[in-house]
Amino acid sequence: MDHRPDLGAVAHLVGDPSRLKMLAALLAKGKLTAGELAAAAGVTPQTASAHLTKLLRGELIEHTHGAYYTRQRLFRLTGDDVARAVEALSALATAEPRSSLKTNEPRAKLCYSHLGGTLGSALLTALLEQTLLEPIRARFNAVYEYRLTAEGAEVLGRFGVDVTGLQKQRRRFARRCMNAHEADGHLSGSLADALLKGLLARGWIKPDDSKDRALVLTEVGEDGLASRFAVRLVDS
Repeated sequence: MDHRPDLGAVAHLVGDPSRLKMLAALLAKGKLTAGELAAAAGVTPQTASAHLTKLLRGELIEHTHGAYYTRQRLFRLTGDDVARAVEALSALATAEPRSSLKTNEPRAKLCYSHLGGTLGSALLTALLEQTLLEPIRARFNAVYEYRLTAEGAEVLGRFGVDVTGLQKQRRRFARRCMNAHEADGHLSGSLADALLKGLLARGWIKPDDSKDRALVLTEVGEDGLASRFAVRLVDS
């Protein structure tokens, strides 16, 4: 008997733009209601319900509970394999020609739920240069996983990152973002999300209300990143 996965069925599920938007929203947010997923996809609740039924049957998403096991029904991706696939598909869907990558790009920006842009790239470079992170070469050379060194765990712990808790999560801990090109590679995964939250909480970066997903690096943030992580930014 042939037990190979039905790639055609999976391709059909993720090939619909509305369903891919729902999966991307779950990748970014973790857990969402049917109403929130309908809004993310820009469809009616009835249409969203039909899409969610198909995704559930295809085992790309699953049900979970709200806080304190309330009756509110939430949806989430079924695991790391699905998350990686959605991340890669989203990168392909949103990729720009290389010649236009740096045109009017903000210095710092949100990439899903982590830090992107030149600041995200500079932070990853600094973490590697300070040997707080070290790369683990994956099967494909362009994709890297990272492990935290003992010194990195100490430094990030002092920054307020719950390293032990993050490593127990189902999500990938630290990897090179699939949505990044070689020139602007930055960190993704649960560690990257925690770092972004820490930067926002300290006021080192803040949302730029004038541009979608753009972030502003503050003066205190530039000083803090330089002193804490040895981040060096070069103006283009």
